[in-house]
Amino acid sequence: MTTLRKWMSFALTPLWRWKWLLLLLLGVTIGYALFSRGHEYHYQPWPNPGASWVVPPPPPHTEWGHGWPWKYEEREIPKPQIPQRWAIWSDVARFYWVRLVANLAIAVGLSLAFTYLIAWRLSGSNRWRFGLRDLLAATMMLGVVFGVARHYESAYQADQVYITEIAEQGWRIETQFVPIEHLRPLHDLGLLSDGAAHAVYVRHSRQYPSFERAETARMALIRDANQGRRLYHSQLALSTGDIRVDDETIAALAKWAPNCQHLHLGYDGILSDRGVETLVAAWPNLQTLKIGSSFLTAKSLNALSQLSQLRRLDLHNASDAITADDLMQLQSAPQLKMFAYSDRVAEQPTPQQQESWDRRGIVLRSGRFFFISEEDWMYR
Repeated sequence: MTTLRKWMSFALTPLWRWKWLLLLLLGVTIGYALFSRGHEYHYQPWPNPGASWVVPPPPPHTEWGHGWPWKYEEREIPKPQIPQRWAIWSDVARFYWVRLVANLAIAVGLSLAFTYLIAWRLSGSNRWRFGLRDLLAATMMLGVVFGVARHYESAYQADQVYITEIAEQGWRIETQFVPIEHLRPLHDLGLLSDGAAHAVYVRHSRQYPSFERAETARMALIRDANQGRRLYHSQLALSTGDIRVDDETIAALAKWAPNCQHLHLGYDGILSDRGVETLVAAWPNLQTLKIGSSFLTAKSLNALSQLSQLRRLDLHNASDAITADDLMQLQSAPQLKMFAYSDRVAEQPTPQQQESWDRRGIVLRSGRFFFISEEDWMYR
């Protein structure tokens, strides 16, 4: 009992002595964990008066996500109501208790660690003794913070300049509303621009589609990749538009956009199993993928199942030899939540196969014209 009392005294005495500092730190860290706003998305249904909906689309609203480092709450504020950052209890659409508890634990841990650091530094004295070591430590910490911010901002600006140079080939870059969570504090402190702190979408535009233009863009992409030119942004989605992707092109894309997490190969390409192996090796953290080629066999399915972070897959073309049984290999992808394929890929699953997909928790969709929306690809 005496030993326990000594340990309690050893742990709590510094906190009591610096209780006002601890309370201030708790207010700041817990406040940021609860009230900080992540993404902001303005939802507006597509105007289509002739469409008939099985389930009516939701009304126009503004979607906000709250919490750091994990988003624990999503709010859907009806338009034209003005969102209030502090009203985290109103218009709640989705809530995650585990993430909230984790955020609070991190906030409390950071506050305690800093309080103990101050108590240790001032042990035996009532005044701060600011010496050369303190100056060096503070300078190093500030240097690291500003250096990290400068690195990501420079990467974003470099990509902007590069995409502007190749815009005539059809390439576009767009800042998305999804924040890069580990960069959000730097953005909120004003050290990063919106573009540098958010995911970006790089796409080949289909505004003026033509085979000649797409082929010119493809050859220029391969040339730039071989010359060491690349995109530096840390989190991006990439759509090749109407560029016909083959094994050589996928190898160039791997060098050109090494940080790609969402890949949309929308046009039916001539990609082979070897190209899929290159894709899997180049982007092991790929989260969403749209792909199609008549040369893809069951070997490609086995390779795709090794993507540990893959959440959504749209397979819109493959070899005629592929069957519904071959598609079952994809169930071993640990994070897969949705798999869509056209009727050119395989026949409809049997009831037993459908039951297997359901048990695995994977939403299975099929259909000739099925596509996953841009919102599905990058934000869910």
